[in-house]
Amino acid sequence: MYLVVRASLALSGFVAQALFAGGTSVPVRVLEVNASSRERQTVRLAPAAADPSVFPGSCASVTLVVAYRRSHWWRATGTPSTPAQHAEALRVLSVAQQVGSAVQFGVMGQGLSATPGSPCQFSSHGLQVISENPSVPVVYSFFKWP
Repeated sequence: MYLVVRASLALSGFVAQALFAGGTSVPVRVLEVNASSRERQTVRLAPAAADPSVFPGSCASVTLVVAYRRSHWWRATGTPSTPAQHAEALRVLSVAQQVGSAVQFGVMGQGLSATPGSPCQFSSHGLQVISENPSVPVVYSFFKWP
């Protein structure tokens, strides 16, 4: 495994640190999942622990605007998130919200994009559950794939 420094994490504020093999995650509480549209969902997350430094600007919560578009990924090799994987990630987040349990959330590649003028809002182009341990699902966000 090699050390990769992810500037995108520092930019998005999610755990600005050196990473191993491409991604990291933090425990979060899911406050809201609004999947009223197939093309656009909003997800509101808060730190699972009382640690406001998890999010940029010490935001008490962050809102993710997730707009999955198959056309966004059509040229990508090794597409990071298929429609089925994206739907599964939304299901995991919804279940975590319903039962009040924490879930691991992280970013891969340039996983999120900050929304200008809204320091606690970010955009994502796809979600996927990736987990080395089946009992601990980790939802990763993808915004731009290298």
